[in-house]
Amino acid sequence: MIGLEIKKIRRTGLIPALLAGGVFSAAFPVINLAVRTEMFTGRPGNPAAIVMDANWLTMAMANLCVIIIGACILYHIEHVNNGIQKMDALPVNPAVLFFDKGILLALILAVVFAIETAALYFCTWKWLDGGKQILVSLCKTMGYTYAYSLPSLVLMLLIACLLKNMWVSFGIGMIGMFAAQLFVQEKSMAYFPFLLPYSSTKSREMLIAAVIETIALLAAGSAAAYLRRRTS
Repeated sequence: MIGLEIKKIRRTGLIPALLAGGVFSAAFPVINLAVRTEMFTGRPGNPAAIVMDANWLTMAMANLCVIIIGACILYHIEHVNNGIQKMDALPVNPAVLFFDKGILLALILAVVFAIETAALYFCTWKWLDGGKQILVSLCKTMGYTYAYSLPSLVLMLLIACLLKNMWVSFGIGMIGMFAAQLFVQEKSMAYFPFLLPYSSTKSREMLIAAVIETIALLAAGSAAAYLRRRTS
């Protein structure tokens, strides 16, 4: 089924577009440190923490854009010309379809994070004398932030699954993304799915919360796919 999903999006240009978003996000810290080198070279502390603190909010916003656009297009190709109703006439489990789209988008996001990790490490190596230990630290931090991004990914797929109009789904996603920026300093909203990706803290509590939210939203997405099929 994942192979079928790749064939569906081959003509949409989705994968190159999302990877281009990852390259854009990865270019931000490189340009930031290249232009304002003196602001970072004199700072004490871990080079990985320095580059993450200075750049991650913008990079997280770019990643959320990748997630929102990816989820909307993945289900738009199903809703257009009533394609999803035609799929319902086939012996295809709608929950499997939802899971496959989630896996595909998560894999694309993993490649985006790998590109960003390489760019962040280049910044520490070029301007902050970072070594292999810094690379290990960056990989751990990016692993946490990747896990924090999964609840928003599954939530956007759920929204796109339920709404036929891609622009409505896109609008809801953008509202969620910008609303999260208003609550970055609010601890009571720390586990909001669209706010979690903005955190670069290696917190076990936040990691557990992200895993629980992801599982809960996957279950909700499976139930919604069945409900949509029965009521369509």
